[in-house]
Amino acid sequence: MKIIGKTDYGYILEASNNEVAKLIGPTGNTYHPVGTQIKVDDMYAHLTQLQRNRNQVGSAIATLEAAATLLKTLPERYVEPKQEEGAKS
Repeated sequence: MKIIGKTDYGYILEASNNEVAKLIGPTGNTYHPVGTQIKVDDMYAHLTQLQRNRNQVGSAIATLEAAATLLKTLPERYVEPKQEEGAKS
């Protein structure tokens, strides 16, 4: 990405298709018309919040993994009786 100009409100940037796609994220859209707004402030705020709360995020991940493990190891509470050969049902 390259700054190619300046306006009263900011900068004019030149960005490759790949750079724009990485900024916008997976939208399935490969065409971005002139005037498309990329909300970098919102993305940056979200990433900053995740970084600030990384300990809580890590703790939440550990809790969810422990819960998943616990659920996987639940004993069967009901087992159908096996039908003996020749038995009528």
